[in-house]
Amino acid sequence: IGIPLFIAQCASAALYLFAFGEVWLHLFPGHPIAVVVFSAFAAVSGLTMRSASVAFKVQAPLLVLVAVAIGSVWTGGWGAPPELPDPGAIPDRVSLREAFAVFFPAATGLMVGVGMSGSLRDPKTSIPKGILTAWGVSLAVYLISAVWCHSVASPDQLLVDKTIMIRKASVGTLVLVGVLCSTFMAAASNLVAAPRLLAAMAEKRVVPYGGWIAETGENGEPRRALWVAMVVSGVCLFSGSLDQIAQIVTAFFVLTYLAINLVVFLEQRLAMISFRPTLRIHRLVPLVGVVASVLGLFVSSPT
Repeated sequence: IGIPLFIAQCASAALYLFAFGEVWLHLFPGHPIAVVVFSAFAAVSGLTMRSASVAFKVQAPLLVLVAVAIGSVWTGGWGAPPELPDPGAIPDRVSLREAFAVFFPAATGLMVGVGMSGSLRDPKTSIPKGILTAWGVSLAVYLISAVWCHSVASPDQLLVDKTIMIRKASVGTLVLVGVLCSTFMAAASNLVAAPRLLAAMAEKRVVPYGGWIAETGENGEPRRALWVAMVVSGVCLFSGSLDQIAQIVTAFFVLTYLAINLVVFLEQRLAMISFRPTLRIHRLVPLVGVVASVLGLFVSSPT
C-alpha cells in the first residue's frame, strides 16, 4: 500500500504545480511554463522544508480564499444565454479512458490525511472522520459545480473555453486567486504527507536504505525522506504537461486503492486477530472496491 501511495502523492504535487502554472500563464502569458512550474516547485519545497506546521498554518487563510472563489463562481453566470463557439474550433471529444484519467486526481487529495497519521493525536478516530467529511464536502462541491456548468454554458463551449468559470463568475479575479491558492496548497499538502509516509515505512525497514531515510532533523521533521520525495516529485515534473502527469497520478492512486481494498478484504476473510478496525464495514464493501479499482486501473492505464 505504502509504495504506490508515496509515488502517487509525489506525482500529485507535480500535478498541482502544472495546474498552478497554467493559471499563472493566464495572468502572465509571456512567462515560460517551465520557469513558472519549477519556481513554484522551489517555493513549495522551501515551505515544506521549513516545517509541516508552518505549511499547514499557511493553508488556513488560503482555504478561506478558495471558499470565497467557489462562492463567486456559483453566484455568477445564471440566466446568461449560452454562447455557441465556432464549429471549427471545437476539439474532438476524448474517450472515457482519457477523461477518467484526467478527472480522477480531483478526488485523490482525500488520502493526504493518511500520510499525516503520525502527526495526529488520535489517528484511528481522526482519519476516518476526516476522510469521510472531506469526501462529502468534495462531492457536494463537484456536483453543484457540474450543475452550474450545465446551466451557464453549452457542452461545446465547455470544450473550447478553459476559463469559463473565470469569465462567468461574479468576480473573476477571485477565482484566479482561488485556483492559484488551491493548487499551491494541494502541492504543499502532498509534499508534506509523502515524506512522512516514506519515513514510516523506513522505520519498519520495508524500503531500501530504511535506516538512513528514517533519521529526522532537530525539530523531528523527516528531512531525508523529504529530500527523496522532492527528487521523485521533481522527476515527475519532466512528464511535460498536466494531462500527462494526470494519467500517472490516476494509475498509482487506483493501484493504492486496489491494494487497500484487497488487504482489508483478505484480513476480514481470514478473521485475523490483529485486524481490529474502529470503523467496521460489511465484507462486500472492500470486494466492490477491488472490482471497481481493477476496472478503474484498466480504464485509466491498460498497460
